[in-house]
Amino acid sequence: MEFKAHEHFSRYYDDPEWELCKELRFKVRRNSVLLYFAFQREKSEAYEPKGWVSVDINENSIAFLVNGEVYLLKTGISAITKDYFWKRRKIQSYYDGKYGRSSRAKRKRMRKLREKRRKKDWRYKVARLIVTEAYRRRYGIILEELTLRGVWSMLRHIKNKKLRLRIARAAFLGIIRAIKEYASLYGVPVVEVNPAYTSRLCPLHGCELKYDGNRTASCSVGGKVWHREVAGTFNIMKRGGAPIPDEPIVPVVIPREVWTRARNLNHALELARHEKPKAVKLAAKYERYIEALRKA
Repeated sequence: MEFKAHEHFSRYYDDPEWELCKELRFKVRRNSVLLYFAFQREKSEAYEPKGWVSVDINENSIAFLVNGEVYLLKTGISAITKDYFWKRRKIQSYYDGKYGRSSRAKRKRMRKLREKRRKKDWRYKVARLIVTEAYRRRYGIILEELTLRGVWSMLRHIKNKKLRLRIARAAFLGIIRAIKEYASLYGVPVVEVNPAYTSRLCPLHGCELKYDGNRTASCSVGGKVWHREVAGTFNIMKRGGAPIPDEPIVPVVIPREVWTRARNLNHALELARHEKPKAVKLAAKYERYIEALRKA
């Protein structure tokens, strides 16, 4: 029989760090046999970090500070949560009225929704991106020390039920757990700090920031304008004992459609340069359509 290898097989087979396992799984099809190969590598030992990467996790974005630059990875978890919420409501209203509340057809239809799998895939992709960047530079990672009790205490102070549900489904602990798993695999040191008021205090003067209703705030002492995620990453870095820049900076925004396809941070930045916003694409398509009508 002819052997056709998947691109991932060639990637790990040619990498000297990965070793082919002895176990082999297979599935017999009508005219072919599907082989499942497994690879393993030795766990890397922890090293002495030359610098630090601070990570700030929010509902719709994950920001990390490295070498004086803040990279903002957009996730859009709130929009995804809203979409799937209304999808479930629509399915429930249809199947409950037709077959009853405990119908098998409704459960079968609910299992086809991919909210949990999509969010899990994004968590592990963003964790791999951050950890591989820290490992390449031989840096350590500074995270917020979040626990289940701390998350529930934070949720109790949110009066809006819809906002409380969205934050609960954003899975902050799942993102931190994924980063820790990848960090232990690559041997990257991880330090956890107190998460209290990381986005509310000015990293330079320690005073309370006054937000204008958006993601920006002004310092009452220095008068500088801070982005919420920038202030969070600066405070986390400062509490970890690492130096921070002397003034606020503008974050580099990377859309979800870009970093989910990127191999590393440099690849994500390269893809972001060529990625056009949806409005720009629609405008260009409309201009071509008008030009075609004029020629006709």
